[in-house]
Amino acid sequence: MSIVKVDALPEITRQSAASGLILEIREALEESLDNGQAFKIDDLFEDKDFHNMQQRVRTQARKLGMNASVRRAKDENALYFIAIDEDLKKSAKTLASDELDASE
Repeated sequence: MSIVKVDALPEITRQSAASGLILEIREALEESLDNGQAFKIDDLFEDKDFHNMQQRVRTQARKLGMNASVRRAKDENALYFIAIDEDLKKSAKTLASDELDASE
């Protein structure tokens, strides 16, 4: 065994099925933020599956610096989501509080 200096760490490769799904979620969120496109994940038959997927979508959105609006269509066994820009959400809250101040 030996320890040697290196210039950089190797690229992380994603090989599990879950990791591939995470990459797909990230790509969908980025596209959603760019053009407002909503996405759907099918075949979530159990409540647990839906909640796990919802958490994955929200976590990846947070890591990308955005929020996600998530809806469940139980009759379709599907999860719908769309990315929301955090700055836009903050400015909407500010606007709402400014309107309240102006009306007083």
